[in-house]
Amino acid sequence: LEESHRPLLEQFLEEMTDEGIYLEFFREFQENRDLKQELLDKTILEYRSEAGAKARIHYTVLHENGQEEGYRSEYMQDAYGGVCFKTFVLFFGESIQYYITEERDGEEQLTESGTLQRRDDGGSGEESRYKLINDIVMSRSLEDFDTLDDLLEEYYRKDFLNDRLFVLE
Repeated sequence: LEESHRPLLEQFLEEMTDEGIYLEFFREFQENRDLKQELLDKTILEYRSEAGAKARIHYTVLHENGQEEGYRSEYMQDAYGGVCFKTFVLFFGESIQYYITEERDGEEQLTESGTLQRRDDGGSGEESRYKLINDIVMSRSLEDFDTLDDLLEEYYRKDFLNDRLFVLE
């Protein structure tokens, strides 16, 4: 990417995310701190539908303990030209079991199915509420109770400070 194109790219990415559009390739431009923070908690499923069809995702969240939440169904958001997406916030041990159908001319056809897991970026040093909660879930799962206690203490301390420092009147 040429440096002269960077301002246009930044504007494009900002407009897309302002409209709630998130595509996996956005992660390639994470030197933009705002974009990196915006994508931190998102697991993105993309799908390319046939012309004139509407993509519908049917999914359930599977928890680490094997419990599932029951199937939900909704239309995937269209980004452009048949490229659709759905974002999920997944924590350690969670996954999405899904299938996608396309609706065209009143008929529905199964086109894809699979399982989606949380994307692990290795943490990349980012401090966020999402990362802290995910680390808490991971520590509990691994029965690392010393780390769990430390992380819970940090979470409650940050929560307390946020409530004191950012008061809406």
